[in-house]
Amino acid sequence: MSKYRQDEKLLIQLKSGDRQRWHSFFDDNRQPFAAFLIKYGNVDSDEADQMYQEAIVLLHRNIREGKLETPLRSSLRTYLFAIGKNLCRKRGRSKLTFPDEVPDLPENPIEEEHDRHHCAELVSRLLNKLGGKCQQFLTLVFIEEKEPKEVCDLMKIPSPEAFRKRKFDCLRKMRKLVE
Repeated sequence: MSKYRQDEKLLIQLKSGDRQRWHSFFDDNRQPFAAFLIKYGNVDSDEADQMYQEAIVLLHRNIREGKLETPLRSSLRTYLFAIGKNLCRKRGRSKLTFPDEVPDLPENPIEEEHDRHHCAELVSRLLNKLGGKCQQFLTLVFIEEKEPKEVCDLMKIPSPEAFRKRKFDCLRKMRKLVE
């Protein structure tokens, strides 16, 4: 049984000419491929995009000509990145060293940054809705990352147990706002 079952299903769909699968495969791998070549292949972003186009064409040709068959010995992504490494080497960058395995690069750092920003806005709105002591408490604990003892001193909380109780109560109130 192959450990690349998902990739084998995708290979069958790509082989059948499923245009939507080709488009999604193309879009899903473009940014990680470019980041990989920029980091390890000493190329600029324009060159990485050009090499990505070439790599996709070569992958398509290899699939169409039956050079890539099941059971797979690597993921399609790893195979695509290997094509990119070979293209770099052919362009006179053979002295460069690439890792044997494709590193886990963020799929889309711009999207991740947008998600982080969206989360931060949501937390800010929720804290404003909470208001009062819970807003101040959670801001000190989670945003300013103050030590429990320091928070107790600032907010005149008498004990570590009272600190934990306040934290529990404030987080519960915040969860209710989310629901």
